[in-house]
Amino acid sequence: MRGAHFRAVDAAPAPHALVATLDAVAAREGVHRLKRHGLDMLAVTAGQRLLDVGCGTGDDVRALAGLLGPSGLVVGVEPSEVLLAEARRRAADSPLPLRFAAGDASDLPFPAWSFHACRAERVFQHLADPLRALTEMIRVTRPGGRVLVLDTDWGTTAVSGADRSLTRRVLDGFGDHITQSWIGRQLPGLFHRAA
Repeated sequence: MRGAHFRAVDAAPAPHALVATLDAVAAREGVHRLKRHGLDMLAVTAGQRLLDVGCGTGDDVRALAGLLGPSGLVVGVEPSEVLLAEARRRAADSPLPLRFAAGDASDLPFPAWSFHACRAERVFQHLADPLRALTEMIRVTRPGGRVLVLDTDWGTTAVSGADRSLTRRVLDGFGDHITQSWIGRQLPGLFHRAA
């Protein structure tokens, strides 16, 4: 499951406000570069089956499905019903090979070896148990397949402020609301432990 603020999306007073926030973040050039780099690393080919863990509004699911051709399939998994409904709405008229499923990263609702590749982007920072989620992603990926996790390390944020003391306090608290604010630096160790 994602962090508390993502687990509570469906119960929030204005859950659809998160959709606008996700869209604004996705529009950033840095995020576009991250996605392109991730696609290169996945090395997807036509006809493959791919899983997108924490798919949010499904934009990446649709983009990936466009690369796979009619014989492939991309499945997006998301714990939030609000985000799943938005993903399904956005893909309603799509002829692409895709589908969406409710599910938790820590207990993926698929049999072992179901996918050629599995990805999670900017999701692990919100998980209570990232190792469990990675183990699940590996479980559902075929031998020889690719598992990709792209995420943020909020501890590497740099800010230049005139007041050094205040700047230090801001930086010290910057990632405190993120469940796994240092996950970026922890990913290599997680992959080593999960292997």
